[in-house]
Amino acid sequence: MTTQEVKGPPQERDVDLVYMLDVLWKWKWLIILGTLVAASMSLMRVMQEPAAFRATATLMFSESRIASPGETARNEKLWRTPQSLQATLFNQSLALETIRQFGLDKGQSGLTPRQFLLDVLSITLPRDTNLITLSVVLPNAQTAADVANYVAQKAVALNRALNESGAAAAQAYIREQEAGAKEEVEHAQTLLVDFKRTAQVENLRARASVLLGQKAFLSQKLSDCSIGMQGLKAELAQLRKALAAQERLLSVNRSIDSDPAVLAAAQEQGARDLRTLSRIQIQSQEINETYQRVQIDLINKEAALGALESQHQDIIQKLKENEVELALLTGRVVDAEARLERLDRDYQLAKEAYQLYARKANDASFLFISRAVELDVVDPAVVPGNAYRRRSFLSVVLASIASAFTLMVLSFVMEYRRQTKPGHARATDRG
Repeated sequence: MTTQEVKGPPQERDVDLVYMLDVLWKWKWLIILGTLVAASMSLMRVMQEPAAFRATATLMFSESRIASPGETARNEKLWRTPQSLQATLFNQSLALETIRQFGLDKGQSGLTPRQFLLDVLSITLPRDTNLITLSVVLPNAQTAADVANYVAQKAVALNRALNESGAAAAQAYIREQEAGAKEEVEHAQTLLVDFKRTAQVENLRARASVLLGQKAFLSQKLSDCSIGMQGLKAELAQLRKALAAQERLLSVNRSIDSDPAVLAAAQEQGARDLRTLSRIQIQSQEINETYQRVQIDLINKEAALGALESQHQDIIQKLKENEVELALLTGRVVDAEARLERLDRDYQLAKEAYQLYARKANDASFLFISRAVELDVVDPAVVPGNAYRRRSFLSVVLASIASAFTLMVLSFVMEYRRQTKPGHARATDRG
C-alpha cells in the first residue's frame, strides 16, 4: 500500500479543504453572532461579580540551625519537602479552625473547609526558592489580611509543634529502647552469675587438671613397669639357661678318712684294719648348691615378674578409667566454657547496647531537631487597597474561543443534515 493510497490524491485533499471553508463561510454569521453572545454573557458575569480583596503572606522554610551531635557536614536535602509541608500544615483542620475563628461559616455564603481550601486559600511555591506564598481572597480587605496572617501563624505554630512532638517521640522511643536494653543487661547478668555459681567451671578445671596429673603419673608408672618387666624377662631367660646347665644332684666319691662320722663309727665297731678301710671309696649324691641358688633366684624373679604383670594390668585399668573420666570431664568443661563464653558475650553486647542507648537518649531531641524544618513568617499580609476579581477577562477570552469552536462543529453538523435531506438531493440531481 503506497502513501498516496493512504492519504489520497492532492486534488481530493484540496477539494476537502475548499469544502470546509465553504461550509464555514455559509454559516459565518451564526458563528460570529454566537461567539459575540457568549463573550458578552461571560463579560457581564465577570462585571457582576462582587469585588474581593486578596491578601498575601510569605513564609520561609529552612533547615534547622541546630547541628546534630557529632555532625561534621550538613546535608542539604531537607528532611521534609515543601510539598509535604504544604500537605501537612494547610489541611482541613486548620481551615475549619480559621472558619470558626472569623465566622466565615455564617450567612448564605458560609464556607466549608473544602471550599475554604479551594476558593479562598491558595498556596504557591515559587520555583528555586525556599518560600511559601499564602494568599487569601475574601470580600472584606481587613478580614482577608487577618485570615492570611492567622493561617500563617497557625502554620508556623503547627510546624513547631510537629518538630517538638517529633523530638519528644524520638526521645521517648530511645528511652523505651534503653529500658528494654537495661532489662536485657539484667537478665544476661543474672544468667551469667547463676551459671557461674551452679556450673563451677573452676572446680571442673581443677578436677581436669588433677586427672591429667594422674594420667601422667600412671603413664610414667606404666612405662617403668614395662621396662622392669622387660628386665625381669631377660634375667629369667638367663636364669633358666643357667639352671639348665646345672644338675640338681651331684655324685661325690669319698673315703672313710674324709668322713669323720663314718670313721668314728668304724672305730666304735672295733674295726681292726683301718688302713684297709681307708682305701675303700664311698659314692654318694649331694644337692647342687649352685642349682639350688639359681632355682631360688629364678623363683624370686618369676614372683617379681608376676607382681609387675599384675601391677601393669592394674595400671592399664586405672588409665582406662582415668581416660573415660577425663573425656567426660573435658566435655563438661568445654560445654561449660562455651556456654560461659556465650553468656559473657551476650552480657557484654547487652551492656554495650544499654550504654549506647543511654548516651543517645540525651542527644535524641537534638538529633531530631537538627533534621527538622523551621518555618517563619518573613512578610506578613497587609490590608489590600485594590479589589481583586477572581474571574478575570481571561475567562471572557476562553468562553469566546470555546463558543466559536462549538459553533464551527455545529455548522458542519447542520450543513451535513441539510445536504442529506431528500429535497436537497433532488435539487442537486436537477442541477
